[in-house]
Amino acid sequence: MTVAATGVSLKTVYRWIRRWESGRGKELCYRSSRPWRSPRRPPARAETRIGWVRQERKPDLHQLAVVTGHPPSTCYAVLRRWGLAGLDFLES
Repeated sequence: MTVAATGVSLKTVYRWIRRWESGRGKELCYRSSRPWRSPRRPPARAETRIGWVRQERKPDLHQLAVVTGHPPSTCYAVLRRWGLAGLDFLES
């Protein structure tokens, strides 16, 4: 079987071989591609502030970014995690 037949890159094949040879053959089973940690995620205190401002003042995304001092993309990611990103929340 060739690398092309497996549908993965040569780098991935070598990674699998290293895992197998290290005696961790069980790790060749399904592994999530989700990272173990998120070093760039804002601290919990900042996330709490973003959620609190959204619930109390109900600003749009760009106003929220100005008030909290975080980029709109960060605010949106926090709001998605907290379930506060949709417009239906603002209307209630």
